Amino acid sequence: MTARIMKALSLPVVFSFLAGCTTTRPVVANPTPASIQECLQRSSRAALLISDFSGHKQWLYGAEIVRDTLRGHRTQTNPPVLAAVPLSQITGVAASRYSTGRTLMLLGGLVSLALVLALNAPRPQY
Repeated sequence: MTARIMKALSLPVVFSFLAGCTTTRPVVANPTPASIQECLQRSSRAALLISDFSGHKQWLYGAEIVRDTLRGHRTQTNPPVLAAVPLSQITGVAASRYSTGRTLMLLGGLVSLALVLALNAPRPQY
């Protein structure tokens, strides 16, 4: 492979590696205002995947509880898009976490791919 092709492939491989290392898991089994507040106190940067009664899911970044509402930003970009979800509407709270199993599987796949490419490389003729 040429250096140009390797450069073009390196960026998608890095992004897939980073995305493959995480998984989204529930952090609160039965969400109540007290359990959500406890979860927010444990995590300083609080990025949560919130589910409501309608089945709609949305990410909230920098989430905080203000009276009876969970408030945060829908995006991490500027200008921030604000979002508010009443605590009584929340049916699920999840967060992204690193997954050792997925990381190892992805690493194994990359090593296998490199091995296949190396074994199938054309042999030099002298």
